[in-house]
Parts: sequence; C-alpha cells; structure tokens
Amino acid sequence: MSNGTNYTLYYNVLNYLKSIMKNHPSIRYVTQGDVFSIDTFPFPQYPLGNVIITNATFDGKSTDYGVQIVIADKIKLKDNESSGSNNQQTIEFEGVDDTVDIHANTLSILNDLLSYTDRKEEGFEIQGTTSCTAFKQEYDNGLAGWSADFTLRVHNDRNICLFDLGKSTTQECIRFSPYFIGSPPHPPVEIVYKDCNGDVQYQYTADSFCGLEVISFQGGGIAGFSETPC
Repeated sequence: MSNGTNYTLYYNVLNYLKSIMKNHPSIRYVTQGDVFSIDTFPFPQYPLGNVIITNATFDGKSTDYGVQIVIADKIKLKDNESSGSNNQQTIEFEGVDDTVDIHANTLSILNDLLSYTDRKEEGFEIQGTTSCTAFKQEYDNGLAGWSADFTLRVHNDRNICLFDLGKSTTQECIRFSPYFIGSPPHPPVEIVYKDCNGDVQYQYTADSFCGLEVISFQGGGIAGFSETPC
C-alpha cells in the first residue's frame, strides 16, 4: 500500500498504469484490454498506449502481476518534395517511412514509464528484466512501436481475518414445541421458520415442527418454544 492506495486490488493497479500513460506528454490516447483491438475507435490520436494485465501470482506477502504495455504510432510515408541539386533533402535513416523514428520515440516512452514505476512509486517493484519487442504493421491499422512484458510486484497483506471461511455450514435440526399462556380459545396462529434445508416455511397450526430457527410467531396463545433434537 502506498499513499493510501491498496495496490493489491486489480482495479488500482490498472488505474495506476493508465494514469502514468495519460500523464506522459508524448502519449495522446490510452486504452486497455486486448492488444489486437487497439486503435479501433474512430478518430484515434497518436502515439497511443495500451495496457493489459495478463496474469497474477500470489507469492507469500506479495502479488505478482504479469503486465504488457504497448506504445504505438501510425506509420507515415516520408515525402521528399525537393528538386534539383540545390535543395536536396537528406533523410537521416534509410527507408521510405518513419518507422525508425517511431521505434526510437516509443522505446523512450516505455523507458520513462518503467523507470518511474520501478524507482519512484513506492507501491511497486518490477521483478527481473523487462522484455521489449519492436513491431511494424503487426496489426491491421499500420502501426509501429514497442511492446513491453514485465512482472509487477505489489504488497499483499493476505488478511485471513476478513471472513470466517472455516465456520460450519451445517446446523443441527431442532424440534420446536410451542408452550402456551392463557386459556382457549386462542386467536389464529402464524409461525414463520426455517426448515432443516434453510428454506422459509409458514405454519398456521400450533403443532410442533422441525427446523433450524423460528423467525417469528403470533397468535395461538403461544408464549415460546421448547427445543429438543429432531
């Protein structure tokens, strides 16, 4: 837990990762979920970031989340509109598009996000090495960039006192026998109780019955019930 935030909770981890991407000055749009569905919204903005938590592992007093972050940009063709020998455009990197530029920029963004998380945010620790993979037009929308896969460790109290999960789920069935006050005739009786299966039942006679508990009763001159094994 850091700054009052319980990062054991899935929502909080996901919100943190989306937040730092939204706060990065070079990322224009942030999504979450299946990486193959990124950039499917109309009028997207670039570069974009996508995050997905792929798995989780409980280990002692910690939770390890498997995280994938994708930073991508739209590939654009390089236009050389110069003509003649006096205005020749020099293209620093070979190629007809800006894929190399995109790879340089998106990898730098990933480094910013991971460095901040590992060294600045007290609630997280990145385990081991981070595997980064460059891609170009891997998806159907002409994107290039990098994907980073890493394990994010957070503290987990693993509190065993929240719920009594070990209590018995079975109750002994009891015979309830009414005892009375006053002399007959008595007004009509209504008894509401849970039967031995835990279902609510209604009884309109003053006879004994088997069940788990009496919920309510009225009329019939009944003052209460004696209890014996059913």
